[in-house]
Amino acid sequence: MARIEKTVFISYRRTNFWTALAVYQNLHANGFDVFFDYKSIPSGDFAQVITENVISRAHFVLILSPSALERCHEPNDWLRREIETAMDYQRNIIPLMIEGFDFGSKATVKALTGKLMGLGNYNAISIPAEYFDDAMNKLRSNRFLSRPLESVTHPISTITERITEEQKSASNEAEPVREEQLTAIEWFERGYVFDENKNFEEALRCYTEAIKLDPNLYVAYNNLGNLFKVKKNYEKAEIAYRKAIELNSSDAAVYSNFGVFLNDLERYTEAETMHRKAIELNPSDSTSHFNLGTLLHEINRYKEAEILYILAIELNANFSAPYCNLGNLLEKKADFSSAIYNYERYLELGGGIEFENQKQIEKRIKDLKQKLTKKKPVKKAKKK
Repeated sequence: MARIEKTVFISYRRTNFWTALAVYQNLHANGFDVFFDYKSIPSGDFAQVITENVISRAHFVLILSPSALERCHEPNDWLRREIETAMDYQRNIIPLMIEGFDFGSKATVKALTGKLMGLGNYNAISIPAEYFDDAMNKLRSNRFLSRPLESVTHPISTITERITEEQKSASNEAEPVREEQLTAIEWFERGYVFDENKNFEEALRCYTEAIKLDPNLYVAYNNLGNLFKVKKNYEKAEIAYRKAIELNSSDAAVYSNFGVFLNDLERYTEAETMHRKAIELNPSDSTSHFNLGTLLHEINRYKEAEILYILAIELNANFSAPYCNLGNLLEKKADFSSAIYNYERYLELGGGIEFENQKQIEKRIKDLKQKLTKKKPVKKAKKK
């Protein structure tokens, strides 16, 4: 029988933490039972806790921003998996859109593949920082969270129940989110869009404004590091990366970005440390494995590099870059057949277009096939 259900799961990217916490605080204060991944869940329990909470709650509130879908093309990305689970179990999905998010943008269309292609069909709510309370009133209305739904009865395990209560307790102790913190996220997301469009001066301005509003917004420092690296201001880039790590030492992406930066400067020992830390924090991230493989490849540790490229492919078979590097490594080992396979797979996945080396790789494949032909012994006809 249909009734008003008050159980909610909040799905979000860590970049948008303050927005997610503000939504949690508003709903909790208005009598909703909300699960919010506030602090780190032990890796061994993470999948079970997240999945059981998505399934056992009637509503699935999804916070979307220009940067939120960046990694959704990866099969092991947890935001993607949460959304797909909510779709599979037909939960009441409500997207909340931070300023700048657009279902029609090229980046969004590219990210929403497979089941996620249907995400734009759900009724969404814009949540501008300036009118956040109005947006929350709308969210709690009978059009969204307060409309009758079929009862959801899905038992959760003892472990999930315990960790869920721990998350709630920690969330309830947090200070109320300030409007400045929500506005800082909006400035960050504007900067992200400018960054993606290679308008680096405007991106710099937006990230700087975000930090003025929230000096603890580590993601803004991370992106400043990336931006200063592009502008070849290496001193400022390193300062920004180190500040990001100081503010949040548990985000694998920051270590990975800093590792790439150090690798580019040929500071290989430091770079390896950063890449290994990234893998430790997020063992399922294919990019971190690829980055470490690239470093080891450069310093002639080929066997280790090969293992890491293969791991990166196992984690994300649609990630083109490892195929190219693995092909190069196998070519050096004179394993031409395997090299050809990996180069061809790289081109199939669009790597040649993305990295602008289509013709070079096609030529390599052609040359390797000629070498293979020459290597094959000519069979002599038997005398009768």
